[in-house]
Amino acid sequence: AGIDLSAIKDKKPVFPTAPAINEQGVLVLNGHYPTEPKKTYFVLKYTEEEGAWKLIGIQVDVKD
Repeated sequence: AGIDLSAIKDKKPVFPTAPAINEQGVLVLNGHYPTEPKKTYFVLKYTEEEGAWKLIGIQVDVKD
């Protein structure tokens, strides 16, 4: 998508809400990196397979 994410490499993610398992059984993590001048927001989605969490979705958005 042409987004340079190198600004997050030395930043720690912020999670305003606790990770939660939704009604479909998907573990969802919402957060952002405190980058400036705009924050880098993300949503990570995982499903459990054979006792381990497998990443099934990533959404990234850079905005005010």
